[in-house]
Amino acid sequence: GKWKLRRYRVRESEGTLLAEWKKLNFEDSFYQSEIEYLRRICGPKLEIGSVDIENGQGKLSFELEENELTCIFIIK
Repeated sequence: GKWKLRRYRVRESEGTLLAEWKKLNFEDSFYQSEIEYLRRICGPKLEIGSVDIENGQGKLSFELEENELTCIFIIK
């Protein structure tokens, strides 16, 4: 049947402080509200989906970018 799939990913292009700082032109000073903003957006991005599991087996296929980290949870 269908199982829930949760995928957390961090890539060089998003989810890292360095990538977000680059998007902000490597500014060297921030207001407190901007620091809080960076804390909120920096971290693993969540994707939610489902996967079919039959007889205890299923198949997943993902393409990873260079230096990408992915953590996958499959929940009944």
